[in-house]
Amino acid sequence: MIRGAHASGIENNNFHLANADALRSESNTTLTVLLAAGLGSLAYAADKLSIDKANAVAWGAGVVSMYLLLAAAVLVRQCLSARDIWPSHNEPKALVHEGFTWTQVLEGDIENLEKYITFNRERNKLVGGWLNNIRYAAFLSPLIWFVVWVMARALTEG
Repeated sequence: MIRGAHASGIENNNFHLANADALRSESNTTLTVLLAAGLGSLAYAADKLSIDKANAVAWGAGVVSMYLLLAAAVLVRQCLSARDIWPSHNEPKALVHEGFTWTQVLEGDIENLEKYITFNRERNKLVGGWLNNIRYAAFLSPLIWFVVWVMARALTEG
């Protein structure tokens, strides 16, 4: 029974480790999209504004580029920066204790596994929440472009 509980704990923690890998991969994909869109908008805005400082479309693109690059920076900080994660197995020397039975050692390791699982689950919940919020924020970029475009047109035509 104790070995089954121990194996189940390892399997559960492996699930959270796999989830952390998936979140890292999704964060990298999102970063690529944000950087491509942000840098593309920046290049467009810089090119067009160098010719015509009153170009409302270019002003919108410039502000959107800054917004997307800021979102990318937040993504790197909150989702891709190195942070602690607990492994699914204990180090071998930690499982060798003179005077304790194997069952007692496994019981202690199960307690540690429970802490690891909780830590990794909360870590993934935090990273996943930030990733979702950054993706939602990216959906606002067309609205931001539109607001800046309207304001720039009003200022240049007024």
